[in-house]
Amino acid sequence: MKKCRKLLPALIFAVLMITAALLTITASAEGKYSVAIDDLDDCLTPMEESSLLQIMQKTADKTKLNIGFCITADLKGKSDELYSDYVLDERFGHGSDSIVLLMVNTYDKPQYAAVTDEISTSGVAISKFSKSIIENNMFPRIYKGFDNKNAVSVGVPKSNVYKGYSSAQFYQAGVGFCEAIETFSNPFAAFWATIGDYIAKNVTALVIGIIVATIFALMVANSTKSKYSKKKPISADKYLDRRNTRVVNQVDRFVREYTTSVRISSSSSGGGRSGGGGGHSSGHGGGGGRHR
Repeated sequence: MKKCRKLLPALIFAVLMITAALLTITASAEGKYSVAIDDLDDCLTPMEESSLLQIMQKTADKTKLNIGFCITADLKGKSDELYSDYVLDERFGHGSDSIVLLMVNTYDKPQYAAVTDEISTSGVAISKFSKSIIENNMFPRIYKGFDNKNAVSVGVPKSNVYKGYSSAQFYQAGVGFCEAIETFSNPFAAFWATIGDYIAKNVTALVIGIIVATIFALMVANSTKSKYSKKKPISADKYLDRRNTRVVNQVDRFVREYTTSVRISSSSSGGGRSGGGGGHSSGHGGGGGRHR
């Protein structure tokens, strides 16, 4: 009994440790992913930043990715690609399942003349978002909001935060970024969205191509129809060459034969003649005769 009492604290501690471990596993299984906004150039209002964080969190939990959005005017001596990777690693850890959008407000600096905005990925995000999808599909959706001069967000947006842009435009760029992540993290949705984006970009060329193809098809159909309509019906006689054709009319009749026999009886008087030798006997026209 005393031994059990001494072991009781140890047992309670073990149970607590197991419970804590189970709670940790459960929390990890829920897949709570992190989001971060680094507005280093003060391009968003506090209300816009708070609203955007909520949208980013919903997208992160849905796509199982960490999501970051960085706006800066200083790359700290790094290239745009290296800086976006730096932000991702600092915020979420190297090799984590993360995606980060970097928007650079540095176009008025000579040292940043060739700088562009970047999207950096790591972990499973690398396989989900190819370079082609990022450049041809995701960025156009981001800039669709950023280029909207009449963009409206939450609260009262700031105007002229950078070269005439409003804070609402940066907010809409972040929203477009989240929408693009949700769309292109699904392979099937990404496939149809890619086709839709291609059609939207090349709608004029596609319409012209359809018109040209339709005209060509009509020309071919009319040409084929005219060839058949110009020909006169051909009678059966045209198919026969009288010089090489000989019609034979023959009748094959079945030949039937009838055979009759006459019994010849001899006379006991000794003076008679055997029948069948002459042509004057009566009866069926002579013994052994055939009729046709």
